[in-house]
Amino acid sequence: AGGAQLHSRENMLAIGGRIDTTSLAEDTFTTFRTQLGGRRAVFDGNAVVWAEEPGSLTALWKQRLRWARGNLQLSAAYRHLWFRPRLHRGLGGFWFGLVFFSIVSMPVLMIGSSIGLLWLDAIAPDLARNAFSGLWITTFLVYLFVTGFSFVIDPATARRAWFEGFAYPGLITLGIMVLFGLPPQWISLWPAPQANPEAARMLDALRIFVFGWTSLCMLAAWGVYRLERAGAPDWLRDGLLLLVGYGPFNCAVSFAAMVAEFRKAEMRWDKTPKTGKGTILK
Repeated sequence: AGGAQLHSRENMLAIGGRIDTTSLAEDTFTTFRTQLGGRRAVFDGNAVVWAEEPGSLTALWKQRLRWARGNLQLSAAYRHLWFRPRLHRGLGGFWFGLVFFSIVSMPVLMIGSSIGLLWLDAIAPDLARNAFSGLWITTFLVYLFVTGFSFVIDPATARRAWFEGFAYPGLITLGIMVLFGLPPQWISLWPAPQANPEAARMLDALRIFVFGWTSLCMLAAWGVYRLERAGAPDWLRDGLLLLVGYGPFNCAVSFAAMVAEFRKAEMRWDKTPKTGKGTILK
């Protein structure tokens, strides 16, 4: 289950007799080597394990930064494998690679979408209008599918945390989806020809903000993290995070991981403390 793994002695010997500690994703490297060696890695979502439970954004940032850097290291280490099903039908398959790199490269995709929309708006407003609607309709459909599917496969957690699941993208992002992205649009981001100059300027500013929010949300999430580190009260942090969303927070961490890998930053384990809040299930 996740990073908690149970291996047979035979499998550990087959993959080298030790856990790889040259990466921050030692668990994923072990899983890859197990499968590339011809064995199956079976996920058990009901496993009870002693795992990390970050109690703050600072601790969550450290944990997710380690994971994100590990995924980038994994991407580089197995660059010969991606999208080559002849090497391994599962790990080298098209769909696995598509899902994996959609997650790993999400910050780049988000920044690219904002830049693309702003550029289109400057040279071809009609095309920008269609691209904007297409982007958010697709985003909304994927959001509904992923959220609904998560609730179906784990109804017990869904009953406890349904609001957190729906609010994962952040209330600002959800508002943009509903108000501007989904047909019929409740508010037009483009001023009518007869609009007065002040109203047109306000709509222009709003349009730039909405187009840029796909990237700005990561900066906003990083700002919430910095506020917590500066000693902001929990109620302020939680309220701002609800507006910005955990999704943008995770993307901000992924972007920070890209920067850290580019700078060849020190690979620190930087584990968060175990809280001991778990109980044994009978």
